Amino acid sequence: MMEHPIWRDPNYHAERTFLLIVASVLISLVAYVPFLFTLMRCLQNVHPRNRLLPPWTVWLMMIPIVNIFWRFILADRTAASLDYEYEDRRIPREDGYFGRGLAWTWGAFAILSYLPLMWIGGCWNLVCLPLFILYWVKIYEYGSELHNRPGGYRGQRIERKPRRDSNRYMVDDDDD
Repeated sequence: MMEHPIWRDPNYHAERTFLLIVASVLISLVAYVPFLFTLMRCLQNVHPRNRLLPPWTVWLMMIPIVNIFWRFILADRTAASLDYEYEDRRIPREDGYFGRGLAWTWGAFAILSYLPLMWIGGCWNLVCLPLFILYWVKIYEYGSELHNRPGGYRGQRIERKPRRDSNRYMVDDDDD
């Protein structure tokens, strides 16, 4: 039996592996950036006195290697911030975890997905994806609830008066 000539080319596997890595990074970014925006918006709806970390720190998840341990810190402090905000606003909650356990489980399986053998890491990625989606949905629900409730930090709808010195706004001459 004759071997296919493509298998004898030593660069074939390297090129294929490189393309798989680039494709997986691009697919991850497509999902990860909206997730980080959701997480940032959720933290923006928490009053600063209740936040344990500023909203911009979610973007530290984009730094390779840092994101391995930062996801645990972010999950823990986001959950604690939400807990403080819910307590401060006296919003009833079904549990006090605020996705902490889900995020920690997702993080643990994400670490397992870094195993050196591609097929083992790929198997753990199949477990990570549903956990990631569930955590994303939970954070979106918490952020939406905080945003839509009156009396919140960003939940209050503030009507802005038109400025008199800007051309972008109409000049309001009536002071009545």
